[in-house]
Amino acid sequence: TFFLDANNAWVASSLQPGSDTPDFSVHVYRTSDGGKNWNNAGVVAAGQGWPSSMSFVDASHGWLFMNLGGAAGSQGVAFYGTADGGRTWTKLSEADTSGSSGHLPLSCSKGAPVFLNPSTGWLPGSCSAGGGPFFYVTRDGGRTWHNVALGSPAGWGSTCMCEVTSLRFSDARNGVFVLTSYGSAGVPESAVYSTTDGGGSWRPGPSLPAQAYDVYFIDNSHGWTINPKANNSLLSTSDGGQHWSTVGPIPSTQGVTGLQFVTTEIGWASGSEPAGNTLIKTTDGGPRARLARRAHRRGPRGGRWRRRGTPRDTGSRRWRRATCSSDRGRAPPASRGRPRDRRTGSSAIGPYTRQGTPSRDSPLRDGRDSSGEGRLEGRGRLGR
Repeated sequence: TFFLDANNAWVASSLQPGSDTPDFSVHVYRTSDGGKNWNNAGVVAAGQGWPSSMSFVDASHGWLFMNLGGAAGSQGVAFYGTADGGRTWTKLSEADTSGSSGHLPLSCSKGAPVFLNPSTGWLPGSCSAGGGPFFYVTRDGGRTWHNVALGSPAGWGSTCMCEVTSLRFSDARNGVFVLTSYGSAGVPESAVYSTTDGGGSWRPGPSLPAQAYDVYFIDNSHGWTINPKANNSLLSTSDGGQHWSTVGPIPSTQGVTGLQFVTTEIGWASGSEPAGNTLIKTTDGGPRARLARRAHRRGPRGGRWRRRGTPRDTGSRRWRRATCSSDRGRAPPASRGRPRDRRTGSSAIGPYTRQGTPSRDSPLRDGRDSSGEGRLEGRGRLGR
């Protein structure tokens, strides 16, 4: 599911992967009332693969990113586009082995694409052969793609076995991503890249702290990352990653799988507990974390939520936790109708609300509204 704002969202549904039928069509559904009602918007006549993510930049222009499968350091993908809100879809491009200009290569794994407007978008990825970063840009709405040349951080070689993650734009001009290199010594190095001209140029910047590989920036200055080796310790920066300070642990006994902030104070994390998935919230940016609430949903289709337990001090900032144990991978409800920030990597799952039904393999993505509240969505894995 992709939420464009508090009311408008799309979800892609397919029988694949896993179906014995040769039906690869993708049904697209749309809501204009925050998820209360969904209507069949259109059908994508795909010939193979399954939906990996969706992205819209306005009520008309959107993309469906199809995973065609892969092996041995390669991945096939295809892009489909719509200009009428999802009613009709056109195949725009597909990765191949031709090596022709404007074509996506079959080699390397691909991440979730990020679009800024109807014409411009980026596709991050990872390569295991040591050929360098995988980072492509389109300037014609996904029809042709071109490699983006990236300068290496000081001390790095000209080639690397590396991965581009955490790609996000906070507005039309300012964006960041993380480049992680897996060196021969087996110790990964991660550096933050930034742009202030809408992706026209990308500059390598400071390194992430040790054992931190993903970052979440809400602007060019304020960002957060997690050290999973140090009790899920949350670290923050207010100077674009030049300096990092430890905020405190995020209360999750089996790891944190995603993180997002919508203001410098309000943030969300997804965690894992023996009883089920957790949704964790902070309202003061970090220190003095408090486990405030635990909730369980009864039944697979909504049911009731009830509080269990009382607040207690866990020694970091205030975090609220809700547990989902019997809901097929769903997290507990956040607030209704949270808008989706169109400037971040999208993904094909719904918000963690009573109205959405997220996929069980979902990560965390971001969204915001005027109140500073946020919602979670995505597919795949965000954290390590």
